[in-house]
Amino acid sequence: MIEHCKKAIGTKKCWFGFTSTSKNRRKAQDFGNTLFIIDISFVSGLDISQYSNFPQEEEVLFPAGTKFQINHVEYDEQQNKHNIYIKLLAKNNILQQQLENIDSMTTLRIEKNDFDDIDIEILSQSIKDNQTVTTLDLYHNSTKQFSQISDNQAIALANALKVNQTLIHLGLARQQISDKGAQALGDALKLNQTLITLQLSFNQISDKGAERVADVLKVNRTLLTLSLCYNNIADKGAEQLADALKVNRTLITLGLSNNNISDKGAEALGDALKVNQTLITLQLGANPIYDKGAERVADALKANRTLTTLDLNNNQISDKGGEHLADALKVNRSLITLDLSFNNISDNGAERIYWYPFYLELCIVIVFAD
Repeated sequence: MIEHCKKAIGTKKCWFGFTSTSKNRRKAQDFGNTLFIIDISFVSGLDISQYSNFPQEEEVLFPAGTKFQINHVEYDEQQNKHNIYIKLLAKNNILQQQLENIDSMTTLRIEKNDFDDIDIEILSQSIKDNQTVTTLDLYHNSTKQFSQISDNQAIALANALKVNQTLIHLGLARQQISDKGAQALGDALKLNQTLITLQLSFNQISDKGAERVADVLKVNRTLLTLSLCYNNIADKGAEQLADALKVNRTLITLGLSNNNISDKGAEALGDALKVNQTLITLQLGANPIYDKGAERVADALKANRTLTTLDLNNNQISDKGGEHLADALKVNRSLITLDLSFNNISDNGAERIYWYPFYLELCIVIVFAD
């Protein structure tokens, strides 16, 4: 233990169980060969000496979730003891206030707050066995990069998901989660059977993380909405997600806007739409998709009977790609909203697409830029 404490000097730790100590140093020295000397400048313990069978010990109780830091370890030759100097750290008051009432809450939303690893570990431990919270949203904890949810913190939350059977919505947008964190969350969803919404937009997930999430979609039967917008997913990741869509029978919304998906990835997703019969909304806005990718998506619309919303805004689609989409509208009877704003479609091309639904007496909202 002594060597472990020496290696941990300067790092933050946490007691997850209740811990008691004595304010009477003379009494404390009578026990064991190690003395913990605790600085409580920032944390006050609960004096329980009046309830103790040994009031002379002046016992103090620290609640579960108390954070501390090991500052120094030394050997006292005179007392023949090791002295370990510990400083208790101030709690995250916002998080602590929320967790005090967690068993009566259904929604836990904490925004713009600075979390460290211990805070997230405390939160994860609280979520594991909780049976009331259905929505956990940690959206945009701070504008400071170092205080956003990291991969290690995402792993802690993923471990909680493996156990929790109540959470339905998990929001982790605008964090610092990369492939490592995405992989952990993906692995958790292989066990979790309750989560229906996972929000991972504005993170740093690339193809490798998308691949692990795709593997999960092949076996998960509960997730309905997955948002991976504003990440670093390219064609390889899109292809893996497309393969998953061919076998998945539950996902209804997939957000992939503002990634690096080009024609190759769009073609794979188009092929998946020919097979998939559950997806309702597909967001592919702000990707480098050109006419070739639009053509394959258009071909898919001729066969697909479930997609109602397709977002292709802010891509590189020209009149040629628009013509293919217009031809698809002659056949498709399910699409309700098609967003083609901020592409390279001319007024004539836009007019052709725009008037097809009227000719066919279909109710379709087609969006173009002003």
